[in-house]
Amino acid sequence: MNKSYFCSERVRLRAMEPEDLEVMYAMENDSQTWDVTNFTVPYSRFVLKQYIENSECDMFADRQLRMMIIRVEDDAVIGTIDITEFSPMHARGEVGIAIRKEYQGNGYAKEALRLLCDYVFSFLYLKQLIVHISVDNEASIRLFESCGFVRCGSLREWWRVGGCYKDVVLLQLLRSTKLNVGIWGKRDHISYFAPSLHNAFFQSVPLAASSISELMFSLPTSQVFSSISRPSCSYSQTGVPQKKI
Repeated sequence: MNKSYFCSERVRLRAMEPEDLEVMYAMENDSQTWDVTNFTVPYSRFVLKQYIENSECDMFADRQLRMMIIRVEDDAVIGTIDITEFSPMHARGEVGIAIRKEYQGNGYAKEALRLLCDYVFSFLYLKQLIVHISVDNEASIRLFESCGFVRCGSLREWWRVGGCYKDVVLLQLLRSTKLNVGIWGKRDHISYFAPSLHNAFFQSVPLAASSISELMFSLPTSQVFSSISRPSCSYSQTGVPQKKI
């Protein structure tokens, strides 16, 4: 795994650790953010601890991925970034990102979002990412549009907040758009994926990304496909509802 997938000049992404419990507890239970999430009740430390312990940090096993956003200069946890509603068959997922209040307004969200997009498009070879955003959340809309997402529709009265219903806008980023626009730099890791490996990668039963990457770099191309076996995945049933901008 190329380290640059998860690290920029100011932020890096990493898997959840047990010591993240208190930060996640504070973020998940901030009722002021519930109008932009699908949360309706507080979460206990017990539930969050189980979520961290049971997560395999493997999007193909969990059908979702949460990573912590870390500020490089002091290793402070400044937020979380997620992929939810992951569909291996269709190679798509939904993005969510949350930055702690004291770190907002510094461009960290944009850097983290770019890192995530680079990883899922250039390494996991997803076809597209989507995000639902309330029409009055202009800051989040600007964030995603600055990273190449485009508006592709709207949903009327989609979210209920405080007894009222809000319209949401649907934004989408296609892998082809990401490559054509060129906003991610000249690095092209997609060449690691032969078309035939891509087909095997998205069969109806998902394969662990770690298994794929180990096979790709340790075996000759001619042996990759005869050596891949589908692991027995147990899907986590304790996933905490994910953040949605």
